[in-house]
Amino acid sequence: MRTMVGERWTAAQDEGLLDRDLDPAHLVFLIIALNAWWFSAPQLARMLTGTDDQDPAEHARRRASVVRAARRLTLPGRS
Repeated sequence: MRTMVGERWTAAQDEGLLDRDLDPAHLVFLIIALNAWWFSAPQLARMLTGTDDQDPAEHARRRASVVRAARRLTLPGRS
């Protein structure tokens, strides 16, 4: 079953904007998961990074890391 999100990501893959190596629905889920784990497991984030999860600057760094990782996951021509 294709969703509207999946269809849009598939179209972006067909246009060469996103890498075709991953199923578009899986790719969307992976990017959501990258972001969600900062909030789902804050104790793990603190343990691994040694940072304060209430610090706005840390939130900005985390967001930037997720954006960079998402770009790397979706960049065409990586393989």
